[in-house]
Amino acid sequence: VVASGRVGIVATSGPGAQEAAVLLDRFGVGVSRCLVTGARDLSDEVGAASTRAAIARMADDPGTDALVLVAEGFSARGAEAALAALGACGKPASACLLGAESMPAPDGVDVHGVIDQAVVAAARRAGARPVIPAAEPTGWVSAGHVRGIFSGSALCAEAASILAARLGRVVSNSPAGAAEHLDPATWCVATPASTSRLSPPRTARPIRCWIRRVVPT
Repeated sequence: VVASGRVGIVATSGPGAQEAAVLLDRFGVGVSRCLVTGARDLSDEVGAASTRAAIARMADDPGTDALVLVAEGFSARGAEAALAALGACGKPASACLLGAESMPAPDGVDVHGVIDQAVVAAARRAGARPVIPAAEPTGWVSAGHVRGIFSGSALCAEAASILAARLGRVVSNSPAGAAEHLDPATWCVATPASTSRLSPPRTARPIRCWIRRVVPT
């Protein structure tokens, strides 16, 4: 349970919405409304239809002072449509387009590549003064490999984007930013003692990080 507040969340996935809500609660801001549109909403085919409708509802809500959008797996056209709707909603807003740090945005909209930065920006636009965690320590990455298994695609994509900027080659079946897409044919290498097949793939190029979202079967 998170505290009620003045910032509305629009997200394309449940895990992304949950992280934004928890962070807003942690920063002492709280959540007014939270609407999840579905992972394909920011595709070319859908054109951000549900996201634009959700933003319109937030714009009409007197209990919402600012908005934050959390999106993954978007096309350029879908992202542009969503950002245009944020810019036209009449309320301050920020957006997390996972892995996209430099996408142009309308006036009054901040765009970030990770969720926490977008949440901080939305909290500030709502008039709050969130306490920012200490700066990331230097030298925390050492030689070796990182393997991650996630049950939600948003956090998987965010982790892949962050690590790809620091470690070099990162592969994932939910990539974002500089992370590479993991071919479904090489997702798994079966092990004799396991049917879950969660061993990292074997490829010609060295992989510094292997991050996989578990897909239910």
